[in-house]
Amino acid sequence: TSLELLLERHAALAAGTVLATIVATAGSTYRKAGARMLVEPGGRLHGLLSGGCLEGDLREHAASVRDSGRARIVEYDMR
Repeated sequence: TSLELLLERHAALAAGTVLATIVATAGSTYRKAGARMLVEPGGRLHGLLSGGCLEGDLREHAASVRDSGRARIVEYDMR
């Protein structure tokens, strides 16, 4: 897919792009498990995971992942 090609390009350039992936969902959700979004170092997004309501928070988590070099799991409860 184009997202995979974009990720490969950024990986080759060591650009610090972070890949966010939905691991699991419950109930009605905008996207399902397996959906992905790229977050560039400047905050530009490629793809959406929530329809817009969580992307700002995901940018902040992506910056933390980029700074630490360590993956993390973030859980959202929208009930």
